[in-house]
Amino acid sequence: MRLTSNQRLVPSANKVSLQPIKDSKGTLATSEEEISEAWAQHQAKLGTPTRHELQDDAFTSEVEKEVEELVSIAESQVGQALDAEFTIKEIEEATESLNYYKAGAADGTKNPMFKCGGHTMNAKLCILFNHLRKEEVLPVGWGSTEVVNLFKEGNSTFVCFVDFRKAFDTVWHDGLWKRLWDSKVRGKPWRILRGLYRTIRSSVRIGSASSRSVRMSQGVRQGCPLSPILFNCFVDELAKRLKEANCGLLVDGRQVESLLYADDVVLLTYSAENLQSLINVVDTFCRQWHMDINVRKSKVMIVNPTKQDKETRYSFTCRDVELEQIFEYKYLGVYFTHNLCWGKAY
Repeated sequence: MRLTSNQRLVPSANKVSLQPIKDSKGTLATSEEEISEAWAQHQAKLGTPTRHELQDDAFTSEVEKEVEELVSIAESQVGQALDAEFTIKEIEEATESLNYYKAGAADGTKNPMFKCGGHTMNAKLCILFNHLRKEEVLPVGWGSTEVVNLFKEGNSTFVCFVDFRKAFDTVWHDGLWKRLWDSKVRGKPWRILRGLYRTIRSSVRIGSASSRSVRMSQGVRQGCPLSPILFNCFVDELAKRLKEANCGLLVDGRQVESLLYADDVVLLTYSAENLQSLINVVDTFCRQWHMDINVRKSKVMIVNPTKQDKETRYSFTCRDVELEQIFEYKYLGVYFTHNLCWGKAY
């Protein structure tokens, strides 16, 4: 799926205008029905797990078998720490933290309705959530999302900016259930989350209508406030493995080997050998946990290079591909340079 060179989806106040795109076969879709189906095909492909040639199949089988066993164990678990009923205070704190200007739900509800509803609204929400908690069911609509596509543009420190390919969209569900269980999220919350993700569907807004809804068998829900938390739990094991490699920088007496913000990962160390070791740790993790590294977009930078560094031709590889060495990189909207000069930021 890609846009033609002279066409794009243009966001407006309440809808996305209709623009031709190419479908999965490379045919230009121009009518509303054709464009709608092209986007549905794209979402279906995005939500269908595929086996990567470097995937660790033995580890996959081990996790899938363990999750099957955890399902049986979870059914008999009661009285877990996270099983307690919701309280009015928790609901009030949650509604108070809502952002006024977030997009509304498909049923027309928007955050200001909950923020301005006062005690009466919070009391009703508390009753609703506790009923869902008790029955371990969720409304069918909570498992559906509608996507609006927007297109946009001293010592040396060895740095690698790792680019994951569609990290949020390709989260391995069985791997996620195992990571949650290992993080002590068990019992009722574990069962409810797993039940929700068995019914996840997605459609794409096309003009004033939507494409057909398709089943999403991988990835975390787009636009859901819980998704970043689930993703962080999923990749937390990577942070642990990087720390165990003992290759990081010493910052104020503390070892720092990586910066992780959502799906943005930066590896940091003092030597070329150590950086390659950290890259290998990331590669091994991704092979096991069904994550894909975009080696063409992952870059290496040597910050504050010594004379010897400038004269040495270093080579860093990932998945048998040599990573490009650069002198400037845009990270979280800020441009970082090899000589620590501050310039533009977007």
